[in-house]
Amino acid sequence: MAGKVGYSILPYGNVRSANIYGGAGIGINSNASEIEKKAAWLFIVWATAPQTQSMVLWEPEGGSMPPRKSVYNSKDVQDIIENVKSNTSEISNLNHLPALLEVWKDDNVYFRSKISNFYFVEQIIINNVRDMVKNDLDPKVVANKILKELSLLQ
Repeated sequence: MAGKVGYSILPYGNVRSANIYGGAGIGINSNASEIEKKAAWLFIVWATAPQTQSMVLWEPEGGSMPPRKSVYNSKDVQDIIENVKSNTSEISNLNHLPALLEVWKDDNVYFRSKISNFYFVEQIIINNVRDMVKNDLDPKVVANKILKELSLLQ
């Protein structure tokens, strides 16, 4: 199995590969005091700065997927991407980069739905797909089960 595991975008269906991309947002509470709002703004500026995002990318303990695309344009990152593509890279927490950049292309990305109960929708999908793969279940049966469970959500 060693050397036979990697990263990829989701397979293509009848229309396209739709890789769910969610994310997080940073906001400033409108009820915060003026000093808290200024402090929050300074944090946002720091957290989203290219230098900070680059630190996130290189952090060996995780968090290695900064949303700032310009971080991926550095020579160091491009070298890693080329090494991964040519299968010369050692296993690291950055081997996912070529697949990630492929997922971010307009033709491949699918943004999460903006519905209030999406967490529950996502859990239904995740749990059923995991069970399907783990137990080699029929995809049509699983799809119908997902539909039934989703219809029970309020």
